[in-house]
Amino acid sequence: MKTSAWLMAALLLSTPALAEDVAYKGRTLALDETQASRPILRMTGTKYTIRHDQQELIAKARACLAQTSGATVDAVDQDAGILTASVRVDYGARFSSYVLHSRMDVNIGDGAFQLVQSQFRLENEENGSSALAYNGSGWEKAIESLEKLENSVVDCLYR
Repeated sequence: MKTSAWLMAALLLSTPALAEDVAYKGRTLALDETQASRPILRMTGTKYTIRHDQQELIAKARACLAQTSGATVDAVDQDAGILTASVRVDYGARFSSYVLHSRMDVNIGDGAFQLVQSQFRLENEENGSSALAYNGSGWEKAIESLEKLENSVVDCLYR
């Protein structure tokens, strides 16, 4: 038993912190601290309150995403209140054109919702496909492009 306790302590001490949270324009970015480039793992937005029950919000979110350019609904889990969509935004930075893909989860409860984006994949003709790196240049433009898409979804949900 003594050996297993030491083994567990050694494992805990040797495991690095996996993510660091950074505030950015009202959102929280989770960064992978195990890599020097600090890839962005997740972007969590504000938790909004609204006067609709969960089922109404799911239906409305589905309709809003269907009319949002660059978003495609992939799955809806009615019981858990999670709507999952694939997102694609095109933007320009550093004299180049980029495409950013992500997964958007719309977490919905009675009278509330929150947008969470993850699984970022950045594409560029010259550099191919890569993670969205916080320590790289141009990540702000990518996040701003995602913010515009998110804002159009939020605006639609409040209409």
